[in-house]
Amino acid sequence: YAFVHGMPTYGIMVAFMQDDDVWLSAVHFPSLKKTVYSSKGHGSFCNGERLAVSNTTTLDQALLLTSNIPSPSPSQKDADAEFWTLYRLAKETRSWGDCYGHYLVAAGFADVLIDLYMGLTDNAPLVLIISEAGGTYTNYAGDSDPYATKVIITNGHLFNEVLATIKSSNVIGV
Repeated sequence: YAFVHGMPTYGIMVAFMQDDDVWLSAVHFPSLKKTVYSSKGHGSFCNGERLAVSNTTTLDQALLLTSNIPSPSPSQKDADAEFWTLYRLAKETRSWGDCYGHYLVAAGFADVLIDLYMGLTDNAPLVLIISEAGGTYTNYAGDSDPYATKVIITNGHLFNEVLATIKSSNVIGV
């Protein structure tokens, strides 16, 4: 999306996986001259500097990001209820998504990211970068799943609160 619209926050993502485990990953942001990379057990880095998630511990102090702000329709009345619940609970919400939003969580600039439209090629590079920076990257059931289509990315401190909020929203398909 970012590349197609000429936004400088687009990234090129790659990952090395064996079975369902990601061992190496990288995201390059050419316009920003940033390369984010990680290897399992060795941390996440941006241009040589170690990344670390934020220390925010409550959702009411958190910056929530999303790639797409869902627009409720009569046929989808409750499908995105979890997002709107988190939106009301977070201190601030911004739609800075795609791989740049994930980088913002890994680097500690944002606390939570809800991404509603993901797949293996999106998840594989990002899951390792987030986890090696100290965060969590799961599906809506709270499980690590590189094939997830809806994902929860947190700084780790907020994971239980975010997951409980999502589960209590009675979301279809969770």
